[in-house]
Amino acid sequence: MSNCTISKSTVSGNFTPPASIPLAWRALWCASIGQGGAFGNCPTHSDIKAILRLGGQLGADITVERNTVDILAEGLPFPSELLTCSLSSRASRVAFPLAAIFDSGVKIKEFKIAGSALSGMDSIALDMGVRITKTPDEIFVSGPQIKTLIPLDNRAGAYWASGLMMALPLSQQASVLAMDDFVRIHPSVINTFEILTLFGIDYSFQTEEGTMTISPYQAYPARYVDIPACWREGSYYLGAFVLCGKGEVALSWGSNQPEREFWKIIFANKQIAFSSDGQTIIAKSSLPLSLPPMIDPRPFPSLIPLMMLFATQSSKSTKIGPLVPISAPALASARIMAAQLNRLGAKITFEGSHINIPYSPLSGGIVDSQKNGRVAMALGLAGLIAKSPVKIANADASDKYNKNFWQDLKTLGANVKIG
Repeated sequence: MSNCTISKSTVSGNFTPPASIPLAWRALWCASIGQGGAFGNCPTHSDIKAILRLGGQLGADITVERNTVDILAEGLPFPSELLTCSLSSRASRVAFPLAAIFDSGVKIKEFKIAGSALSGMDSIALDMGVRITKTPDEIFVSGPQIKTLIPLDNRAGAYWASGLMMALPLSQQASVLAMDDFVRIHPSVINTFEILTLFGIDYSFQTEEGTMTISPYQAYPARYVDIPACWREGSYYLGAFVLCGKGEVALSWGSNQPEREFWKIIFANKQIAFSSDGQTIIAKSSLPLSLPPMIDPRPFPSLIPLMMLFATQSSKSTKIGPLVPISAPALASARIMAAQLNRLGAKITFEGSHINIPYSPLSGGIVDSQKNGRVAMALGLAGLIAKSPVKIANADASDKYNKNFWQDLKTLGANVKIG
């Protein structure tokens, strides 16, 4: 399937989103370098497999059966001389910070690190007092960390923040991470805070200064939990209900996943409500929407295509920004979505680092996700409210995030024709 056509529809029903991959890989990593545990509702993903392989190299005994992962570990991991990251970005971003706290040198191979983050590794190492040697095939880290203050700035800082936040509790000295405005609200940082809280790690965070102080000589205790449902993926189903129907989505309001913050805006305008136990969101359509005049997308960049669609249906013009310094893929999503919505009758413009979006009834037509999965899903929701059918080229780009998205929409009542 590469194309699909969506016609105006009403959707209804109950939906349970898949488990959160960002929370899953963090929890499994902490258990692997801690005292183990058991984790149900675990998603299957190549990065999660890479994290578990990396944990196994550090001495953890890991068993995977269906959607449950059992981990037996003994606290501080064995400092293996060689860590292989299986060409996984997520495994790579935790291997280097962990290697930096070991007394002995560690080699890292099969790494996958973005160019800006790879360059940023030099300054992170300098700030930690760690020596590194890099070749195209190998990184050699000679620890241990001897400095306590580590500045984290811009995208490179956000890339390494999670790994440092999870490694430094095992260090032999207290450490301070000094985060700039971008890093402190980055979704990867917010998700890591949630996992550290789950494991009871001792740290303090000064919000205004962006400084995180982490106590040393800690261990991750064993945990036996289910991985929570994903607010990131669930948001696109919530979006369908808010735009053209009513239904319930199994998402916990007690979660601190960053995408929840976007839905606080919708909650304030009474388009969604919560069950008495706080475990289900009840949503219904009420167009036009009433969004605030300005939305900062930096805490939830994965929702930029969805919030752009919402803005076209808001009674007042909406400005989304700033877009700097969000990642290049997130910025690309914004530009692709703007071009495709404009094909459907929107009047979206870019001004500096902001997107200006006035209210625009959407007509039908032919659009192209340009192989961007988030854009494909958001364009599918546009088809639910457009006056005429919307044909989406490269609709199967959504498979990167959710292989069942189009079938799920059909199950909820959407008029979806594949092919």
